[in-house]
Amino acid sequence: MKFNILVLLFLLTLSSCSKDEEKPEVIKSEAKEITSFEIQGVTTEIEGDIIKIYAPASLDFYSWKPTINISEKASISPEINVKVDFANPILFRVYAEDGSFKLYTTELILLEGLQEIILKLRTKDDEQTAVDRYLGKIDELNNKIQIDYSGDTVERWESWDLLPYLAIETTNDLETLPANNHFIDLSIKDHQLTIPGLDKIYELSIQSSDNFIKGINLPLRKEFISTNFAKNAFPEFIIGLEEDDILFYTLKNQDLTNITPDYLRISDYASITPDPSLPQDFSEDVVYTLTSESGISKTRKVRVVEKNILISNATNGAFSLSYNTNFFRYYIATSPIVDVELVNVETGEILGSEIGQNYETEDGRFYLQMNADEMPESKTSFFYRVTLEEGVTIDTHGGVIFDPDGN
Repeated sequence: MKFNILVLLFLLTLSSCSKDEEKPEVIKSEAKEITSFEIQGVTTEIEGDIIKIYAPASLDFYSWKPTINISEKASISPEINVKVDFANPILFRVYAEDGSFKLYTTELILLEGLQEIILKLRTKDDEQTAVDRYLGKIDELNNKIQIDYSGDTVERWESWDLLPYLAIETTNDLETLPANNHFIDLSIKDHQLTIPGLDKIYELSIQSSDNFIKGINLPLRKEFISTNFAKNAFPEFIIGLEEDDILFYTLKNQDLTNITPDYLRISDYASITPDPSLPQDFSEDVVYTLTSESGISKTRKVRVVEKNILISNATNGAFSLSYNTNFFRYYIATSPIVDVELVNVETGEILGSEIGQNYETEDGRFYLQMNADEMPESKTSFFYRVTLEEGVTIDTHGGVIFDPDGN
């Protein structure tokens, strides 16, 4: 019994002591600073309660989505999650955890300097100016300017004596080196633009964006056929090809598996893989990757199509014009022609004809001279349906247009 009373007294003492202890005071943070205020591509500075935004002269807009960091446990109003126009001051209120706040105001400062730079083309006497122009991208933070241009377009204008020059605009007509309207040599790659009055130097990169195969030749037995005509005349062979891909026509029975182009020209300053000096298997589409000087890559396919016969001068549709019943054509084939029918393109009717001469020339082509039985009454087109010595009959895309009136 005595023991129980002692325990009870001990517990009462502990309870009394815990009630006498004071709870520790919770100290809330009073930090309420904007610690950083960043806009991509634009210099900013926090000076006291002013956020200074230094807008380059090259900008014609002042809407950005800034990245704002504030003190730990603080909050900010307004919160910006979208682009905001800073042309007019914006007031920010930063609240500390303890409820106090601090005000910040933005100030837009328009800098002097480069407003615009454009690559243009004109004659030396200023009489003619090209419609094509290429606007420079100005990176003020890194003091860099990039101008991408079409090499083919510039080359075409230069053939008409229109030369590239730089049209430069600055605030308050600041002096630049090179000067405004200064002709420029695009073959020189290390350019600078200097604004002496601001002690400002830009690295100026002027690069071609072209990535084309401008010409290719394979050491095969062939006749020249333009790509545009080939795509229109033989639509069955263009599946899977894009506009700038290349069709190449050759005769059957040749080894296509180990061929090195004997001529391949690409856009100036571009690079190409695989190495065109190495042989490729042209029995399947060969895919070249071309990268422009400005770093733009694109693939170009080269497709070789094998045929039994190719009619010469197929560039413009392979139809020759004849004002009488006697006509001739050159062709290459896997074997000589032994028979020809003239088939009316519109009706499918056969016009009687006979082969006058048909022999192989020194350059490996065949010379075919024919005589039609009669001249049609009006201008009429016929295609050649040929039978080769090997026994195959082919409707070719070559033919003849008879014009009795000579028009």
